[in-house]
Amino acid sequence: MHSNTWGFGDMGFIERMRWWQWTALSVLLGALLGYVNSGGADVSPQHSSLPGLVFEELLLAPAYFDRAHSGALTPLLSGITVHPVQTAGSGGGGPRFQIVTFNIFTPPGPGHPDGVTETGSMLAPFPYEPMPRRRPRDENAEYPAATNYIGAEGDTVESVAKQFYGKVTPAGVRAIVGANSTLRNAKGPANVKIVPDQPYWIPWNPADGHTVSDFLVAATKLIARQRGAPAPAIRFRYAWWELPKYVYQVWIIGTVLVVGVIWPALIQLLVKGGFGRPVTEEEFDLKRFKPSAPERAAAVKTAVVTQSDMDRLRELEENMEATLKGGGSGAPAVAAATAADPAVVKPLAGGPAEAPVAPAAANEPEHYDGGVFYPVAIPHKKPEDKK
Repeated sequence: MHSNTWGFGDMGFIERMRWWQWTALSVLLGALLGYVNSGGADVSPQHSSLPGLVFEELLLAPAYFDRAHSGALTPLLSGITVHPVQTAGSGGGGPRFQIVTFNIFTPPGPGHPDGVTETGSMLAPFPYEPMPRRRPRDENAEYPAATNYIGAEGDTVESVAKQFYGKVTPAGVRAIVGANSTLRNAKGPANVKIVPDQPYWIPWNPADGHTVSDFLVAATKLIARQRGAPAPAIRFRYAWWELPKYVYQVWIIGTVLVVGVIWPALIQLLVKGGFGRPVTEEEFDLKRFKPSAPERAAAVKTAVVTQSDMDRLRELEENMEATLKGGGSGAPAVAAATAADPAVVKPLAGGPAEAPVAPAAANEPEHYDGGVFYPVAIPHKKPEDKK
C-alpha cells in the first residue's frame, strides 16, 4: 500500500475524478452557497445600532479639521455601504428595510487624543423618509429630500399631505409627522396640528419609493451647495452583489473557478509531484479480451465443417481400426493415408530427435564376465585387496 505525508493515498477516488465531475460538483455547491447568501435561508433583520436621527445628524455635521497634526478634514461618517432591500419575517409580508453599515469617527477628547474610529450600522426603513433632528429656523432653511413650508391658517396635517402628495394617505401623514420634531413629540393626537406662520419640513412623497441611497445623494448635493469645494463629499457604495439575481451568478462562477478549475489542477500537480498515490496498476478490464466484430466473424468462418472434412475423418477412423485389427502392421495404411492427404501430416524439419549412440572403439576389447559381454572394461581387483 502506498502511503504519503499528505494523506491522498486513502482518497484515490478524488484523484480519479474527471474534469466534468468537478464542474458538476462546483455548480451544485455554488447554487447552494448562493441560496444561503441570498437571504433564502435566513431573512431575519439585524438590530440597528444607530437611530436614523443620529445617522442624519452625523452625516450632515461638518467634518473634523485636524489642526494640530495632519491639517486634513475627516468626516464623522465614512465607509458607508448600503445593502439591498430586505423583508422582515419568513412569510414575506413584514416591513421592508435596508441595512446601512459605516465607520463612526469620534474627534479627539479625554482618553483618546487621536480620536476613535468604530463600526456602526443602521436599520433604515423602506421607503426611506428623512427625519431631521432640528426644526427649520426660517423659510430659507434647507434639508436633504425635504421642502420648507410655512404653515397657513386652517392647515392640518391631512390638508398639507393632500397639497404636496395629491391625496391623503397614512404613509404621507406619517412622513410629515416624522419629519418635524414638534409633531412627532406631541403628547396626544389633539396636539398634532399645524401652527400658522411656523416652518415645517415636508419630505418627499413616500409613494415614490425612495431609498437611503437617494437620501445620501441629496445630502451630498446640499453639502456641496452650502459649503463649497473644501467640504469632503459623502462617499458610499451600494452592495449590488447581494441582490438575489446576482448572488447566484457570483457564487456559481466563483465556485466553478475555485472547485472546478483551480482545485483539480492543484490535485494533479500534487499527484505528479509525488504527494499523491501514483496510479500504476492497470485496471482489470474484461473488454480487452473480448474479440472484435471482424475477429468473431473470421472465427465463425473458420469453424465451419465441410463434407470433405467429414469424409477425411471417416477415412482416418477406418485406417486406425484396420491397424488395430492387424496387430500393429498398419504402417502402409497410415502411409497411404498420408500420401492421399499430404496436408494432414507434415514432415518434421530439423535434426534427429535422439542423439546417435557412438559405437565402441575398435581397439577396446569386449570383456566376458560370467556369460555376459560388457562393452566396457570391468576393473579387476588386485590380490592384496581381497583381504
